[in-house]
Amino acid sequence: VAEIAEAPTVHGPTPSEAYDEALARIGAMTDDETRRREMDSVTSAWAAADPAQALAAVVDWDGVADVKDSLLYGIMGEWAEADPRAAVDWLLAGDVAELIDLVFPTYLQLAKTDLASAEALVHGLAGESERQQARMGVFVATLGHGDLDRAVITFAELDREGQAMAVHDLGNHLARADPERAFEWLLELDEELRRDTFEWTLEKVHQRDRALTRRLIQSIADPGLRIEAARKVIGREALIDQADALRWAETLGGEQQYAPVVGDLFSAWRRWDQDRATAALMRYPRGAARDLALGRFVGTHLASFDTVAAERFFDAIDSPDARRSAAERLHRYYTETDPNERKAAVFGALATEAD
Repeated sequence: VAEIAEAPTVHGPTPSEAYDEALARIGAMTDDETRRREMDSVTSAWAAADPAQALAAVVDWDGVADVKDSLLYGIMGEWAEADPRAAVDWLLAGDVAELIDLVFPTYLQLAKTDLASAEALVHGLAGESERQQARMGVFVATLGHGDLDRAVITFAELDREGQAMAVHDLGNHLARADPERAFEWLLELDEELRRDTFEWTLEKVHQRDRALTRRLIQSIADPGLRIEAARKVIGREALIDQADALRWAETLGGEQQYAPVVGDLFSAWRRWDQDRATAALMRYPRGAARDLALGRFVGTHLASFDTVAAERFFDAIDSPDARRSAAERLHRYYTETDPNERKAAVFGALATEAD
């Protein structure tokens, strides 16, 4: 029977051991697990005894960067949890720029117990990078408190990088608490930020209140944004009731505007019930929406090498522009994927055919 190796003994710092001696001992350890255990022991002991002195000693230590950072983070984390105001005061009294990684966890702990002080002390930080770390700590704590009014305000004070990190969490909290407000907040974001969370937040709002989501999307004044929002939820709508989803899509503007929504619906429907989706599409009223969906079906069937079906959907397209676009896809298929000189010539001609 193989012997089970005993875990290395962890001694921790002795009362008389100087900081530099303990740090040298830790730095000399070659076994990662032994060093991690010793660091955990040292961190707890120093944070309980004199965290300010311990942090100062680690800051001055010329040791391995990862080990040094872990010790700083661990000591500050325990101190900030026990006495967050003292921990913040220590940070503010020193060179915060050199300890920027400690700003977020320290302000987070203070904001959990004294949000007003944490917000006020953000301004005590000299550098904008440090202030942003502190604001992120305040933001996370504010979300934890469930104070969404304050969280929205704090979110607006974050820089672009911070907002990109926080937008998902704030959208999630808003969607759970107040779907209508979540929707309005989402529309107020600039395009880049909204793109990062639009689909996910809309999905959460739709799960909470489908009818409200549909009404809110219909109420968007900007046609492009209205269609973009509808396209984010139409797949879920199609799962519930395809006919009803089609009727709703047709309320979103003129046919040229809502055609992509209809196309998305048929594409989604086809994934789980190809026969019914195909039959419904062939019955759908002729026009831009039907032609767009048919063109997508051409591409989908070419991707699965079903040229018979692809050509059948091509034949059903009415619009000259949509026919040329679909013909170009068929031409490329018969030129590059499955060469067929005769068919490549036919669809090449159709792709350049005048109205």
